[in-house]
Order: sequence, then C-alpha cells, then structure tokens
Amino acid sequence: MVGVRGILGVISVVSVTAGAAVVSGCTHVIDGAAVKAVPPLVATATQVGDLVGAQLANTTADVAPPAPVPVDPDGCAVAAGPSTTAVYTAGWTQFHLVTMQEAADYWDHSVTQTAGKYPDDAAAQQVFAGLAAGVAACPRATATDALDASTAGWTFTVEDTDDPAVTRWTAAQDGGHDWACFREARRTGQWVVQAAVCQVGNGRPAATAIADQLV
Repeated sequence: MVGVRGILGVISVVSVTAGAAVVSGCTHVIDGAAVKAVPPLVATATQVGDLVGAQLANTTADVAPPAPVPVDPDGCAVAAGPSTTAVYTAGWTQFHLVTMQEAADYWDHSVTQTAGKYPDDAAAQQVFAGLAAGVAACPRATATDALDASTAGWTFTVEDTDDPAVTRWTAAQDGGHDWACFREARRTGQWVVQAAVCQVGNGRPAATAIADQLV
C-alpha cells in the first residue's frame, strides 16, 4: 500500500468526478470490485499491469472531462489537471478517461489514459498547444482535494523531446516519499491523448509505452 495518496494521483489522474458520465457497456467483477469495460482505444488492465509490474484490478471510466482541479496559483490549472476541462475544452467529439490501480481505496500504482477527439487536426493542435504551454508555465503549485479540502504541493518538470507533437513532464509531490506522476501527451491527428503513471520510482518508461498504444 502506498503511504501517500497524492492529490494529483487521486483527482486529476485518477478519480471519476461526481456528475461525470460513466462509460456505457459491460461491467464485470474482479476480487469483488465492479470494473468498467475499457474502450478499445486504450490499453487493457492486463497490458498496463504488465508494463508497471502490478496486478491492476480497479478500473474507472469517464466519457466527459471533469472540472478543473482547485489550485494555487490559478494559472496552474492545466498542470494540476491535465485531464480536465482546463485542457479538454468544449468542442471535443469523443472523450475517454480511464484509470487503473490495485484497488479503489489504496494503491502502489495509479495509471490514467486520456483521449479526446476534436473535429479536425487544427482544433486538436490548439488543445495540445494549450496543454504544453500550460504545463511549461507552471513549475510549482498547491492543489486542493475537492473531497476533503486537503492540500499538497507539487513540482512540475518538463522533459525535452524531439517531436513537437509530444510533451513529457513529471509531477512530484512535495514530501511524498518519491511519489510522482510521469506523464506523456501526444497529438495524433484529431486526437489529443495522454498516459500517466503514478508510483514511487521511475514510471517514465511505462508511461511512454502506454502512450504508444493509445488510439
């Protein structure tokens, strides 16, 4: 069990926000927990588990982006909530946010796959550019958990990439005992997709491998 449940691991990376629609389709049970069927454009729990070295049994899914994460400063809403409406602005024609972890109330790994489709490449590029710029503009922020009003500080570090359609960054929780979320976003035609692996230790290889499988 991970000792720290980071806000970015719980809200912007993980949660099914209250009021958000849930993916329609089959629901099955693993170890007594209801698990939503994964849309075909994302990697399965088995595939993701193999990449992070864990059995991921709990899956949640949204078909609309949740509201932005409360954050200080306000200009860091994109970095704090890259899967929210701070990034995926109105106009998308498809949206999927799928989260996988060991269990609903504890985890050593939390993996998120996000995919938003826009009417054309230009619209998708505008969303992707806003995401990249928003993350780059926010080196540090304090996020508030909407469920219990707890706060946590996060440091965001953008990595260099050779591809203008790819951006990578890490969100490290202050005092989180090396808990961090390794993120990769890509613009692929009309799609803006993201993979995030939150864990203790280096989740970058897994995040990139998962991003390779999106869409």
